[in-house]
Parts: sequence; C-alpha cells; structure tokens
Amino acid sequence: MALPVILAVIMGIAHYLSERFCAKCQRNGIKIISFSAGVAVSYLFLDLLPNFSAIAMDDTRFLFLTILAGFVMFHVIEKYIYKQAPKDKLLRDLALEDSIISFAYHFVVGILLVNFFEVGIVKLLLFFFPVFLYTAVSTLPVDTSRYKKIKVVLAMSTLLGVLYAMYLPVPVYMVNVLLGLLIGTLIYTVIRHSIPFADEGEPLIFAVGVILYTSIIVWTWVI
Repeated sequence: MALPVILAVIMGIAHYLSERFCAKCQRNGIKIISFSAGVAVSYLFLDLLPNFSAIAMDDTRFLFLTILAGFVMFHVIEKYIYKQAPKDKLLRDLALEDSIISFAYHFVVGILLVNFFEVGIVKLLLFFFPVFLYTAVSTLPVDTSRYKKIKVVLAMSTLLGVLYAMYLPVPVYMVNVLLGLLIGTLIYTVIRHSIPFADEGEPLIFAVGVILYTSIIVWTWVI
C-alpha cells in the first residue's frame, strides 16, 4: 500500500503548489491545458468509461445514473451559486464552494487510488496521471484558497482519502458509485473548463496529448 500513499503525497504537493506552477507556466498555459485535455479525453473514452460500463453491465445498469448525477450535480452547484448568491456574498460563497468541491474531489481520488492499486499498478498509474495533470495546472473549475491553513488541508485531502480507504475499507458498490460520480465530474470538467473555446487553445498540442495517451493505453492492452 506504499505506492498509493506516495502518489497521494505527490498529488498533495502539486495541489499546494498549483498556483505557483500556473504562474511560472502562464505563457504556455493554454498549451498545457490543451495537452491535459487531450490526455483526459483519451483516458475517459478508452479506459475509464469502457471499464465502468463493463462493471455496470455485470452488476446493475443503475450505476450509469451516477455518471449523470456527477455531471448534473457539478453543473447545478456552480450555476446556482452564480445565479442565487447576493452580489456581496458571491465571492465568499464561491470560495467556500471551491474549497468543499476541491476537498471532496481529491478525497474521492484518494479512495480510488487505493481501489486501482488493488486492481493493478498499470491501472493505478493510468488513472493517476490525468488527475495529477488536472490538479497541477489547476484545470479543475476551482480557485486556490488564499489562506495557508486551508491550502494545507486541501492539499492533504488526497492522502486522507487514501488513509481512509486503507484503514476503513470502502464497500465495492460504494467504490463504483464514487467512480461514476468522478467520471461525471471529469466529463463536465473536460467539456466546460478544460477544452479551450473558439479560437483559444492549441489543437496540435491537444492532438499530441490524445495520441500519446492513446498509445500508452493501447500498449497496456497488448502487454
């Protein structure tokens, strides 16, 4: 179980320093976002969704509802706060939403790291790299907290998820539910926040991300 802990620590460091990473690579920010979007699209369509579909077909098709729930929940929360929160409370409410979403997302990622480790190291690493990229370059639709203590707690969320799953094993059905919710969240994030709109972005860099990660995934099919 050492590997999930190590990966969670790496994720936490990237989470804590994500704002600094973005500041240093701001000139190439769109290229990095385009690359991470290409990686995420490949992973979603070639590995995560097919494997989840196989699980749902063997278990219950109702698991597909969790993907829809993750997508809709993320969208509704974001839109509700923008439309309903009073203007003088908007920034505070958005900051609270960002912190809660970020903590919950990375806590679930920690639980899933343990689950994928039990499946196999290859599956674990295939899952880790896209979510690591999203965290490191802040392509998730959340802003980094300005408060150091909150940033530390948020950075520890993946590790806390790993430790929770290690010492309080999560039932298989709940892992599948969490995986479905995460897939829905990632689909929303990729469509809404990661793929640059209109004339923004670098299609060539996006294609490089797709081709590179597709090649890696296909390689895992034949080894």
